[in-house]
Amino acid sequence: MQFLKKKHATVGVTIFATETINHLFDFLLFPLLLIWFGTILGWAIVTVFAIILNYQFIFLYKKVGLHEAVQWIHDKKAKKAENVFDKFIKYLLHLGHIPTFIFLSWEDPSKAFFYIRGHKLGQSFSLHDWIILFVSNAVGTLIWTGMWGTGISLFRHVLHF
Repeated sequence: MQFLKKKHATVGVTIFATETINHLFDFLLFPLLLIWFGTILGWAIVTVFAIILNYQFIFLYKKVGLHEAVQWIHDKKAKKAENVFDKFIKYLLHLGHIPTFIFLSWEDPSKAFFYIRGHKLGQSFSLHDWIILFVSNAVGTLIWTGMWGTGISLFRHVLHF
């Protein structure tokens, strides 16, 4: 019983920490880098930071067992959709792996990595793992760059600077 309490606490702290870091990255660091370095260089810098960060998250998720939680995405295809989010995921899965991968890359590239790779990750990364990590982060940061870039351009246009 004590082990389960400790395991749940570890998982809870891990989720809280990674979500906090993700939000600081997505909503503070990301737009600041785009403003300072421009769209193309800003995107490249953010992508490198994202790859480093998500590489760490992948091994952290694996250590506490969160990588298996991504299995729920595959399970959604067989189950009845109970809410709007479930219906959306089921619709994406119906469209195929690419739309699902793109959505997960935007939401969290680590989840996209585990969606494609599965939970069979060993102690080290293969070339295939690095390619998945790079593509999921590049796609995710490209979408975020489009969103933030549009917002920054509109803001500059409205304020005339």
